Amino acid sequence: MKISYIYGMRLMDWMRLLIDSGFHIAPEYLSRAGVVTLCSVVNSLLGSLEDLLYGRRIEDVEIESHPLFILGHPRSGTTHLHNLLILDPRFAAPTFQQAFFPHTFLYTERAFTRIFGPRLPETRGFDKMELRLETPQEEELALCSLGSLSVYMSMLFPHRVNHYMKYLSLRELSPNEKQRWKKTYVRYLKKLTFRFNRRLVLKSTPHTAKISTLLELFPDARFVHISRHPYNVFQSNFQGSMQSDPESKAI
Repeated sequence: MKISYIYGMRLMDWMRLLIDSGFHIAPEYLSRAGVVTLCSVVNSLLGSLEDLLYGRRIEDVEIESHPLFILGHPRSGTTHLHNLLILDPRFAAPTFQQAFFPHTFLYTERAFTRIFGPRLPETRGFDKMELRLETPQEEELALCSLGSLSVYMSMLFPHRVNHYMKYLSLRELSPNEKQRWKKTYVRYLKKLTFRFNRRLVLKSTPHTAKISTLLELFPDARFVHISRHPYNVFQSNFQGSMQSDPESKAI
């Protein structure tokens, strides 16, 4: 089963994304776009119910233990380090559902586990890293469904790569755009804190370019940077791109 990281979008965000992209969808992915549309309707309904049930309590959450951020170039070992650190019971990280369906995971967690748990692939598809419902995921994926606020959107709409690259460092965002990114990101972390009540360990390689913004939000945050020999990083990225299923990078 393939799940795109915009299957968690709400209908209005999905419609805005289609308009902004000029409805630029390759014919072979029209069926997948249809699935996104159906999911967006469900996400809008369930997300509104979740906001009604938990919204005020989430807004009142204080992130007292500032996050620990894992930084590094893709294929340098950030995922493995994330998996190791999360074994410490003092820490928490977004799971598969929480990253892919950020609007609804509080209300639908049990049903999602029963329905999708047995249907997940054993690995991520582009490498041999194990994939389970509880496997830590990048919160950058959630930002895709929370309003297309991630550089990862450029993999779904490559003709707009220049537009989405501004979400890498955030330096080219307008004041209003940056404030929107901050507000969306903090609310998502509040939601995770409400769910776990533990210190968050977060891993998204694009964060390496936005440390200054993260420190504006969390002055006491801590960072762990992992590095690997650049030749090995290049070879791993090349092999991963050759093995990756092209459909995993499209709608």
